[in-house]
Amino acid sequence: MDKRLLRLTAGALLLFSVGLFAQVKVQPGITVGLSMFKYHETSESVGGSYEPDSRTGMVAGGLLDIPVAKVFSIEPGVVFSMRGAYYEESGTDYDPYTGQTIAYSYKSWLKLSYLAIPVHARLKYPGIPKVDPYMLAGLNFGILLSAKSKKEETGSPTVEEDWKSHMNGVDFGFDLGVGVELSLQKVIPFVEFVYNKGLVKIIKNDPGDDFFSTSKGIEIKTGLKFRI
Repeated sequence: MDKRLLRLTAGALLLFSVGLFAQVKVQPGITVGLSMFKYHETSESVGGSYEPDSRTGMVAGGLLDIPVAKVFSIEPGVVFSMRGAYYEESGTDYDPYTGQTIAYSYKSWLKLSYLAIPVHARLKYPGIPKVDPYMLAGLNFGILLSAKSKKEETGSPTVEEDWKSHMNGVDFGFDLGVGVELSLQKVIPFVEFVYNKGLVKIIKNDPGDDFFSTSKGIEIKTGLKFRI
């Protein structure tokens, strides 16, 4: 009797979920795009701040657009996000022993991969028929998947290291963005620009250091949402 009641309850919940899913017209979707991230580092003891150049990578994943009102929706998602930083320096050094000027070059990459969970609120501005610009804002929670460093220096072999032990396991920040979507019969193509600002420390400090490093970056994405 208990098993039968459990099955009936599970069936009722499933039917209710499907009905609710259809009633609110939830739109699943996919997205892919370009990411450009770096980190911002501050220190009270050293003073000032430091930012390397951005690392260019990829962002890709899925989303659910959940309408709350005609022009307002909540959009959670799960995406693979490539982040990190890049630093390059080049110039010339004078060798007092040979009296010659020697050119040098130094390049360094911090390559980070996250499983990111953004949750955005979207506000649309219906204007041109079938074309809806929108603004978005929300939170972005990231779980670190991998962290690697790479260094190239003139006259030295390339060095690659696993940097995961130097990193904190999570990143958390806020997103702000704008976009436009095209309302077609069965699919909704969209393009959006998102700025991300991290709020928590992503790089662990060595003993005695007081550096505070947070991530920041932009994402330029395109995708499709599906009417079901």
